[in-house]
Amino acid sequence: MATPIIPPAGLLPAGTWSPSSTETTPVVPPVLLADSLDASTGELASMTTAIHPVDAAIQEAFRTLSGSGAAVQSTGHRFDKIRTKTDRTPRELRDECERIIKPFVTRRDVRLIGIAVGTEAHKYGFDGAAAAVRYRNLHTNREQSQAVGA
Repeated sequence: MATPIIPPAGLLPAGTWSPSSTETTPVVPPVLLADSLDASTGELASMTTAIHPVDAAIQEAFRTLSGSGAAVQSTGHRFDKIRTKTDRTPRELRDECERIIKPFVTRRDVRLIGIAVGTEAHKYGFDGAAAAVRYRNLHTNREQSQAVGA
């Protein structure tokens, strides 16, 4: 049996088809790239609006334990290493927050405004948090906050 010959596209009427003005395309809802989570509680804030992907990546980095899975060996936080409260704990929290946010600052996705540790976290809207980070997303030009241990 001989192999059928398949002509190149465009030589047959089916290959030159284009939609007519009477045909309609289906309406597709916009794709949400990241869930809109409440930064202080971690609960879903909206099912119809999304947050900017940079904000979502920062949120994910602060909520994911580094090394807790095969895909998160080099991302995420290491707050689990801070086990006891000592005089060095505020500095360790600040250093870990800086380590997490540094790749975003280096890529010029965000500008770090400040890191508040302990009782200072309330100035960024997080009462009772161990630490809070305030940054400006340079793509949306909006200030955002992320808390740790709220």
